[in-house]
Amino acid sequence: LYNSLKSHGPYKLIKNNINIGVVNFSNCDDSIIHTSLLDKIKYDLKEIGVTTEIEVFRAPSEVNTNALTELVHSAKEKSIDIMLPIFPDIPITEEYEEDEEDTFENEDYYVKLKSIFLGKGMPSQVVLEKTIGNRYAIGNIVLGILGKTGNLPFILAEQLHFTDLVIGLDVARKEKKKQSGSINIASS
Repeated sequence: LYNSLKSHGPYKLIKNNINIGVVNFSNCDDSIIHTSLLDKIKYDLKEIGVTTEIEVFRAPSEVNTNALTELVHSAKEKSIDIMLPIFPDIPITEEYEEDEEDTFENEDYYVKLKSIFLGKGMPSQVVLEKTIGNRYAIGNIVLGILGKTGNLPFILAEQLHFTDLVIGLDVARKEKKKQSGSINIASS
């Protein structure tokens, strides 16, 4: 999809300057994140007519509801349009359970962060450490940034008269290690 977008341009750019906030929860060095991810995202967005400013935020030392809420508040003060939290390569769970101290384990970062960011009106595009430098993943991240900042990367060529709503789905598959088949996650 990204190559098609690059060749033909986006259908409609609502926002042609996007302020991206980055917070690194991973163990990956910041310089690697810049050269292998952020510079490429910036380049790919520029190729389709979108300029970007990138602001790096310090990851909170203790990840809890208050720390993430403060992170969103700081991002909004700096007019950030979308946050890119970078996580270590962890399993992503569908729900989290807060403990008495309101902290959560790595597995819960994704759900908790998405919940807080969404609740505060801050779009986010999560990046896992293992996708840094992956050319295909970067194209998908760029599409996510475009869509989540109100832009219309593409539309259907013809109206579908038999439906009122079209929902896009993204399916991720991971091969099972000890059995045949795959683990599938669908997202909209």
